[in-house]
Amino acid sequence: MGVNPANGVVIYYELPKLKKEENISITITNSNNEIVNTFSSKKDKSYKRWDGGPPPTTTLSKKNGLNRFVWDMKNPIMPGIRNVYLEANYRGHKVSPGTYTLTLKVGNKKYTTSAVIVENPHYKTVADQYDIYDVFMTTMEKSLTEMHNKVNTLNTAKKQLQKMVSLLEKKNASKTLIDE
Repeated sequence: MGVNPANGVVIYYELPKLKKEENISITITNSNNEIVNTFSSKKDKSYKRWDGGPPPTTTLSKKNGLNRFVWDMKNPIMPGIRNVYLEANYRGHKVSPGTYTLTLKVGNKKYTTSAVIVENPHYKTVADQYDIYDVFMTTMEKSLTEMHNKVNTLNTAKKQLQKMVSLLEKKNASKTLIDE
């Protein structure tokens, strides 16, 4: 029996014993020095799971000693619309072949290395096609993120207004005010 290799860029990092409140992060940038993705040891406390929603963001281990992280070579996970089931994959698209800079930040110290993602020789893809795909997917992912964030903001405002109307009704406020 064997073990399947990790599906992504494997990153090993060794840490000293850290305080509970200390966090670490990895920032991944492309050859244009644009941030592709970031990961942190800090869990997103605002994340809530629901059926048909996005998965949680992967968190980094900050255990004393040797740690391992596998970057799936994808862009960030996109937000969902809270409590709405969508048959979708919220994970960002895979990055194009190229050289990526990985920066581990521990406290005030930064450690940098690079990773090279090579083209799959079995694919008959021209270099320009990767760029076209990346621009298209990045644009679509930004649009979807913006749309989902706006819907979530509107839902929050709607709940606030409903709460305010309920409060006004309890206080026997003017019907005109409540209707408005």
